[in-house]
Amino acid sequence: MRALDRCCVTAGRALDAFLIIGGGGLTLVVMINVIARYVFNLSLAWVNEVGEFVFLWLTFLGGARAIQLGAHLTITELVDAAGARLRQALHWLADAIAAGVLIVLLLWGWALAEQMMGQTLSVTYIPMGLAYAAMPVSAVLGLLFIVRRVLAGNAAQ
Repeated sequence: MRALDRCCVTAGRALDAFLIIGGGGLTLVVMINVIARYVFNLSLAWVNEVGEFVFLWLTFLGGARAIQLGAHLTITELVDAAGARLRQALHWLADAIAAGVLIVLLLWGWALAEQMMGQTLSVTYIPMGLAYAAMPVSAVLGLLFIVRRVLAGNAAQ
């Protein structure tokens, strides 16, 4: 369990670093493109492609980090009204459903990423499969975080 804890802590720190650097970098590049377009009448074509690519990865990896932190939006009226045993069962059910969705994202995202590796973006020539790879990568991380939470006895809390 300690190894899994260390793995999750390390993954969380890496995700935080990527999300901060990626979000800041994306903001900076878009601002530069706005200035270039309106001040110098020059558009940087690669900014749109790189921006969409980075934003996609930020979105999916941010979702995985939210799973780890228990920060996804929840409606808790039913759970709050339940007794302790039912509440625990509902937490386990929520984790099971989330894991099921992540498994579907993992399998479908893997197939899609593999299928799209032959297509590239028109300006940067980045393979489209790398963009779609955000799905299975984030699904694996999300599953890792759910497994750690369940093994620690903290299902969906």
